[in-house]
Amino acid sequence: MNLNSTYHLLFIIFVSVIISIVGVLARDTFFITDIAMLFLLMNVLSGSILKPKHAYITFVVNVIVFHYFILPDFNSFKFQSANYIITYTVLILSGIIAVQLTQTQRKQLIEKNQLRSKLKIHYQLAKNLSAIVTPEGIAVESTSFLNKKYNINCAIFLMSNHQDLKFLAKSNDFPAESVQHCINHTHVNNLKYLWLKSGDKKIGCLVTHTGHEKNIDCGFLSLLTLSLERATTMNSLAQTEASHQVEKIRTTLLASVSHDLKTPLGTIIGSATTLCDKNINIEQYVRNELLLSIASEGERLNQSLNKLIDITRYTSGTFQLKKEWIEPEEVIGSALQRVKTLLYHHNIELSGAPMLVELDSLLIEQVISNLIENSAKYSPKQTTIRICYDYNDGHFSLSVFNQGEQIPEHELKNIFERFYRLNNSIDGTGLGLAICNVIVSAHGGSISAKNTDNQGVCFKVHIPCRLFSFDEELTDE
Repeated sequence: MNLNSTYHLLFIIFVSVIISIVGVLARDTFFITDIAMLFLLMNVLSGSILKPKHAYITFVVNVIVFHYFILPDFNSFKFQSANYIITYTVLILSGIIAVQLTQTQRKQLIEKNQLRSKLKIHYQLAKNLSAIVTPEGIAVESTSFLNKKYNINCAIFLMSNHQDLKFLAKSNDFPAESVQHCINHTHVNNLKYLWLKSGDKKIGCLVTHTGHEKNIDCGFLSLLTLSLERATTMNSLAQTEASHQVEKIRTTLLASVSHDLKTPLGTIIGSATTLCDKNINIEQYVRNELLLSIASEGERLNQSLNKLIDITRYTSGTFQLKKEWIEPEEVIGSALQRVKTLLYHHNIELSGAPMLVELDSLLIEQVISNLIENSAKYSPKQTTIRICYDYNDGHFSLSVFNQGEQIPEHELKNIFERFYRLNNSIDGTGLGLAICNVIVSAHGGSISAKNTDNQGVCFKVHIPCRLFSFDEELTDE
């Protein structure tokens, strides 16, 4: 008996005593039926707040007290008149009906509160499970829930395509050997298998000790089944999408390689074959041009292969930034040196204040060289490529302006995707800007492109980083 039940019982006893005393004192003044109504009210009240056993005991005691103390002949169990038998009988029957009705309503109220509490618990569990996307995570959350709420130890398995049980998770106290028995389909007497089904299809299985399954309701099993089915479906869709993306990249890669590698290879093979043919009399200046063609096409081929290697390395997630204090003007100078062969017919303008910022020197140099290379390829000869850099609000910013043809607004975001090219007549793999995007993102920054008011396109890079302060350095010393 809990504390509330004890208080309720003591309250009913107290009220019963008061009514009995009032009834004895007023039995010569009030009608017997009026006092009977008080005892009937007491029975209704006890049936409403007491447990069934206590309510019926209270009812019997009240009937005995009413018969012994209230009905004439007083202080005995005799009936002075046949009319009192009717009053007594009505009191008993109405009392029984009142207790039964109130107990039924009380039971329904208790069941309703239990159902509400269970729904609240399951709702919270459903919220937790909806945030988990893996079957393993759902199984861990479910086993933990059963162990904490109902002290049930269990293990959860997923049904594979070959109708084998794949272990997902178990309670800490669930025996590991029992898990192995389930995987091996070995029958164990003290284990109960609760199959998780979606229609006629078995999604998985919850295994617990015999007897504990009575405390696991159908609502929990349905929620677990739906969650596992959702997770497995999402994983299947993710794998299908990943396979589709891999196939798409492979197709694009093959198309790009076939276009961008076949041309220089054809030139190299043709020039080398011509030089090796002894039956052809080649003048020296022609021989030099063929050798120069082999060298330039070889360099072009090498650049394409390097970009393929770079995008693979940067997107694999294995590379790490090596930040150091760098001087932007020096890094830009190195980047210009890397692409100097493309800049013979372009003018370069550089502006920016001297500074030291903390960035990965080699990667930022590659970003700058790719942006300059892209501007040189897509802008007319004898035009100016303008490079500006600055530091504001904790961010290093770099802008590269060209005077080439403007990009359609709906294409501005697409140009940073791998193998995406606006003009297939211009040499390239479509990886330069994609590499820039990967490197800048790894620094926690952003890269964008927009058309300028005049003819041309501006590429902007914003990277959060530290600025070296000479004043702070002198203060520290």
